[in-house]
Amino acid sequence: MTKIEVRCYVDSCTFWKGNICTAGAIEVASEDAEKTPHRSDHTMCNTFKERKPEM
Repeated sequence: MTKIEVRCYVDSCTFWKGNICTAGAIEVASEDAEKTPHRSDHTMCNTFKERKPEM
C-alpha cells in the first residue's frame, strides 16, 4: 500500500504532528448519512482522538 501525506490543522488531535496526520488509517464520514456531501465542510474525520494535555 502506498503511504500518502495527509495535512491536518487540528492540533488538539492525538495524531496531529506539525500539520501532518500520523494515524495509520483515516476514516472520513458524511456529516449527514442520508445525503452525499458536495463540499468538504459537509464531512467529518472520524479518526480524531483528543490529545491529552502534556504534564
